[in-house]
Amino acid sequence: MTVDFPNELPPKDPAAVIPLVGKVNDPALVITGFTATATVHDGKDASPNNIIGATSYTASQLTVMVQNGIHGVTYKVKLLVSLQGGSVFDYSVLLPVLIS
Repeated sequence: MTVDFPNELPPKDPAAVIPLVGKVNDPALVITGFTATATVHDGKDASPNNIIGATSYTASQLTVMVQNGIHGVTYKVKLLVSLQGGSVFDYSVLLPVLIS
């Protein structure tokens, strides 16, 4: 694997804004684009993509700011990283939202 993201995420409070960070562990990779989307894995939220905030990347790190969310909903956050040469890295992780 050329990009390391967490396999599991702990529950996030709806009021918290947290960074979801991926480390690029291959210096030969050239990132040309990065997007994040969210869907509902379990529960109900008519606008799940609202948990996705700003995204940014450098040569060695990818960051998605995750915000808001509805208590009791588990979201599936999908990350797409485009690389020079046309390859796309596709990664998904589940994020439960619970009031702490």
